[in-house]
Amino acid sequence: DRDPLRGWVGSHGYESVPAPQVLFRYPARTGRPVVSAVLLVPFVGSDRPTHAVREARSSEDGYVHTVELERPDGSTDRITWTRKLELPIEDGRPFVTDAAFVWLRSDPTGRPTRCFLLDGSTLECDGRRLLDAPERATRHLELHG
Repeated sequence: DRDPLRGWVGSHGYESVPAPQVLFRYPARTGRPVVSAVLLVPFVGSDRPTHAVREARSSEDGYVHTVELERPDGSTDRITWTRKLELPIEDGRPFVTDAAFVWLRSDPTGRPTRCFLLDGSTLECDGRRLLDAPERATRHLELHG
């Protein structure tokens, strides 16, 4: 292959192989559009950690999607995004934001500790203001207090 779809990768600098690509298809069983999300969770060692999906939901119009994962240490990851990452989440329970994608990690007590926003300036979670910046930007933040 001289022009692979996803480009080239190499592990030794001189080695070039086509970048891996996963293709997944399945028949839709409803009249609504199907939403799929793939979450890769890297780990070290041979014992695969257990993550539990606590909640997965979509808004009534199918535009905003949220997944909440419980991590092995009891902390949680909440991930919310809009279809095609085109427009802001705005009011995507639990988030109110102008970002199109939000990831928020909370410690086992529920205190937010880290977040990532795609093109956002504000973030509110469960009624608590976590970010209020003057300009929209892609941000990865450590949250304190």
